[in-house]
Amino acid sequence: MKRFKWLAILPLIIPAAVGAAEKVYVEEQFLLQKRQAGLIEIGMTIDDLLIRFNRSEIKLVDLNLLGKFTPAIEISIGATGPRAGASAVVEISWRKDFIVSRISVYDRRFLTDRGVGVGATLGDLKKHYSISRVTSAGSNLVAVVNKLKIDFVLKADLNSIPSQFFKTGGIYLLPDNLEIVSIIMN
Repeated sequence: MKRFKWLAILPLIIPAAVGAAEKVYVEEQFLLQKRQAGLIEIGMTIDDLLIRFNRSEIKLVDLNLLGKFTPAIEISIGATGPRAGASAVVEISWRKDFIVSRISVYDRRFLTDRGVGVGATLGDLKKHYSISRVTSAGSNLVAVVNKLKIDFVLKADLNSIPSQFFKTGGIYLLPDNLEIVSIIMN
């Protein structure tokens, strides 16, 4: 009878143990999840955003996208990212109020609950998530994870990528060592 009880609860224990092993502890202010990078959320007002950070950590900038004024807020949390110290750049749009419309993350401290962030590789991303597609964007590739609604920008020498990839989009053709250089959330 005791053996039967263990067999009955085993299916409940194993998935919990396996899922727990994959999760990584990430401080709330650096946790990447659907539509959110730490304390920054898509759709939040800029007023609410400014309350969450010290004035010394934020700077209003113009991204000048497509030759047009594109207001954004650069947030630096003592970071050493590739974008002149910016931990994240928050694009602003106007609807009823000024709101966060896109978040670009450059700081290695921002991670998903499975430990994937800037500095990780395509191989790490494939190990933990189902990649919907990989597309080229300028001189980089972008791996899209629809489940998270997050785009992972990969540093790649497009001349060294097999031409077959551009014809088929086969993720298996890409080397696993492509590094994630930034993360974008829309």
